[in-house]
Amino acid sequence: MAAYTVRPISEADILPSQLLVEAGGVGIAADEWRIFVRRIIEWRGATGLHDEVHVAVDRGGVIKGLMFSQAIQSLLFGRTLDAPVFLTASAIDEDGVIVALVEKLSERARASGCRQTRIWAPGGEAWRRVAERIEGAVTFAGLCVNIAV
Repeated sequence: MAAYTVRPISEADILPSQLLVEAGGVGIAADEWRIFVRRIIEWRGATGLHDEVHVAVDRGGVIKGLMFSQAIQSLLFGRTLDAPVFLTASAIDEDGVIVALVEKLSERARASGCRQTRIWAPGGEAWRRVAERIEGAVTFAGLCVNIAV
C-alpha cells in the first residue's frame, strides 16, 4: 500500500488545507480559499477537464501536500498541465509526498492530452532529488516534466 493517497479536495479538507496554504505563503485569505475550493468542488466534472485541487493524505488521513492544477496552452510547449500551487507539509518524507503529487499530476496530464506538466516555485533540496529521479525533468523556478501521451 502506498504511503500517500492523492485525491480531489473535499469539503472536509477546506480548513486543514487552509493551514497548509497559509504556511506556504500562497497569499490567499481564509475566506477566499473557502470560496475558491467550494467553486472547484461545485464545477467538478461539469465541463470535462477543469481546474482542480488535489490533496495528498497519509494513512491517518492527515493532509501532507496539496496542489492546484489547470490545463493551459503554452506557445513553447503546447497543451500543458500547470501547477501554480504545489505545497508539502511532511518534514519526514517530503520526497514521498512530492512523488505522489507528481504522479497524480502526470496521470491527469496524460488523460487530458497535455505534453508537459509544470510545477511552479518549488523549494528545498527535495526538488533537486526528485528531478534527478524523474526522466525528462527540467528545473527552472520550478519543475517541468515531459509526458508520454
